[in-house]
Amino acid sequence: MNRPSARDVFSKRSERYVNSATHADPDVLGRVVQFARVEAPSLALDIGTGTGHTAFALADAGASVVGFNITPEMIQQARRHIPTDSGDIRFVQGDAHTLPFSSSAFDIVTCRRTAHHFLDIPPTLAEMARVLRPGGRMVIDDRSVPEDDTVDAFVNNIDCIHDPSHVREYGVSAWRSMIEAAGLRLLDTQPYTQHRPIADYVKGIQDENADRLKDYVQQADKAILEKIQLKDNAYTHWFVTIAAERSA
Repeated sequence: MNRPSARDVFSKRSERYVNSATHADPDVLGRVVQFARVEAPSLALDIGTGTGHTAFALADAGASVVGFNITPEMIQQARRHIPTDSGDIRFVQGDAHTLPFSSSAFDIVTCRRTAHHFLDIPPTLAEMARVLRPGGRMVIDDRSVPEDDTVDAFVNNIDCIHDPSHVREYGVSAWRSMIEAAGLRLLDTQPYTQHRPIADYVKGIQDENADRLKDYVQQADKAILEKIQLKDNAYTHWFVTIAAERSA
């Protein structure tokens, strides 16, 4: 069975992302901005901008921002919801695997909750590094997995059920290797977890996929359930925020 593209999936979900509490989480947005070390007049590229939450946060911190996304419907929602007091923000539609920007064009490149949809991470990271100026910062925040192969496989299977365009989420050690292979210097990693109700996680997805996801979690081995800390129909989700720098 062919995997649907992220563009196909998110063209149908774009409207609900505008008010998504997960994507508007002020703590995570604040961490991304902090890791980016925004200073006016920084020029930032936000890859996988969705409906613009990270782009708006970067602009609020003083950056001029280009929000970039593969899904036109997401871009349309982002443009409709630009805050009236925001600074310089524009949105561009395109594919992160081949960025349509000049080399060394940006002081900051961010990518939040998107990398697990990339079909091929290494060349995409190389593209992100290419458009970053020497000394510039890259910040990635994404779903992650613990350093446990069994839980890694289980969590990735859950997310494939939740979103058929899901490709892969990675642990900290894998991110470290990929960042370094892209010629970037790793500055900081901050893993974190959130204990999220299954009911909240399946909102807005097809009923059959929601039922499959619930069954998959409930029928897991006891050892897995202990590791994901299933309790009261909620379980642990892993994430990581990463800061890296392009060498001067």
